[in-house]
Amino acid sequence: MARRCEICGKGPLVGNTVSHANNKNKTRSLPNLRSVRVKLDGEVGVLGNGAGLTMSTVDVVTFVGGRPANFCDLGGGGDARGVVDALEVITRDPQVRAIFFNVFGGITRCDEVARGILQAVEQMGIEEPIVVRLDGTNAEEGRRILRDSGIQNLHAEATMLDGARRAVELAQ
Repeated sequence: MARRCEICGKGPLVGNTVSHANNKNKTRSLPNLRSVRVKLDGEVGVLGNGAGLTMSTVDVVTFVGGRPANFCDLGGGGDARGVVDALEVITRDPQVRAIFFNVFGGITRCDEVARGILQAVEQMGIEEPIVVRLDGTNAEEGRRILRDSGIQNLHAEATMLDGARRAVELAQ
């Protein structure tokens, strides 16, 4: 018998994923990742590495007057392929007007995340503004990669608060 989603009963599951497009505020694992996405009702797509950082990012986006469109936790990884996969899911949401990437590099290398963002923008032709806050392992290199890309819809910010403010501003 095929496995069904424990949240909604929808099935069959393919790996650990099932579409919850018509079920608001439901959790969904991203294909081939240790990532989780929860759909919310706002305009700012939120991606972070680690549940705590991602929850804090959602809170800060709300604090500065924005409405998060999702909660997407890349987990402890966040290599280039994982970033592309997550952005593919986030950009399918028609409510998303800006994306805020908040990464603290411990396990996750910020230069890898930056390469993943560039790869996704190139592959997918992402037009939504992407605000990126990188801190930690190879953060300086990651910011340099983004700065040198010349991509107009990429915006690097130094702090989570500045990043949230910029993402909310760009989503309006």
